[in-house]
Amino acid sequence: MEPPPAPLDDAEAAKRPTSILVWFAAHPIVGFVGTLASVLGVVLAVAFYLAAIRTRELSLYVNPSRATIVKSGQSSDLHILYKGKDVSTDVTALQVELWSAGKESIRPEHVLSPITLETTPKVPILEARIRHISRPVTQIVLDQTQIADGKVTVSWKILEHNDGAVIQFILAGPSETSITALGALEGQPTLRVHQSAIQWRSWYRFVYFLLVLVPVPTV
Repeated sequence: MEPPPAPLDDAEAAKRPTSILVWFAAHPIVGFVGTLASVLGVVLAVAFYLAAIRTRELSLYVNPSRATIVKSGQSSDLHILYKGKDVSTDVTALQVELWSAGKESIRPEHVLSPITLETTPKVPILEARIRHISRPVTQIVLDQTQIADGKVTVSWKILEHNDGAVIQFILAGPSETSITALGALEGQPTLRVHQSAIQWRSWYRFVYFLLVLVPVPTV
């Protein structure tokens, strides 16, 4: 039977915790985890700060998909009449999304210049229709008195965070025609136009993107 190990003297016992701390400090995985935690802490701090800021931000997204209803110069049994007159140009359908991406509500008194959606290049709008609305309480309406000039004015009772509408346009123009937004709000001189269908409307989606979708390098 082997004798039990001799107990550590006071000097050796004092060195043991120090050696463990040195090992943790020198180990590359521990250093990487500490660095990652520091970066993540900064990112979360910025995300929470941005989420707490209450600003008005009216945004527009123009769906790149177009539907050509009638192509000029091609024989077809389908004819489009606008106010009793035959439309001889291309007829194109497209959709846009207009919504409030900010934390602060947008009311009519915050609109400094009317929010107008217009075609570019300028072509007549044959029809503008709201296809979807976030909540009926917003009371989003379209003023179509200037559609012959390619303009539609949008108004509402209130837009809170993520409130908005999907609007469909039927245009007397080619598929390259797009929609731009004019107007100004209190605290927002120009509308924000998104070029991608991926829209981070909430800070937690941004954090989720960082935590889940961004690959973490291995040591």
